Amino acid sequence: MLKGKTALVTGATSGIGLGLAEALAREGANIVLNGFGDVEGPTAKVQALGVKVAYHGANMSKPGEIDDMMKYAAAQFGRVSNEEAKRQLLAEKEPSLQFTTPEELGQLAVFFCSPAANNVRGVA
Repeated sequence: MLKGKTALVTGATSGIGLGLAEALAREGANIVLNGFGDVEGPTAKVQALGVKVAYHGANMSKPGEIDDMMKYAAAQFGRVSNEEAKRQLLAEKEPSLQFTTPEELGQLAVFFCSPAANNVRGVA
């Protein structure tokens, strides 16, 4: 279903983010992992599902690092397909630079990543 698509997943080195990356990989998407902590273990777990995997350690509170991550993802895979996630999140919550929980930081990351993704040639 997602073969040939690329998903960039923040918080993907553990927990829900890693679970999401694995689920997308099972559907055939190539994955760009982002997060803190162990990188080798999560990368190996997702690669074992037969897809291409890359990692970028951008800090989601720093728009410049996010822009670099989006460029890296495009260089690795040619395109990033996160528009549906952006639409769903926009329906739930207005963007804000204020966050208090890891979940809100994740939402903020989508808003920072989406404009950067739109500036990368070849992004879906």
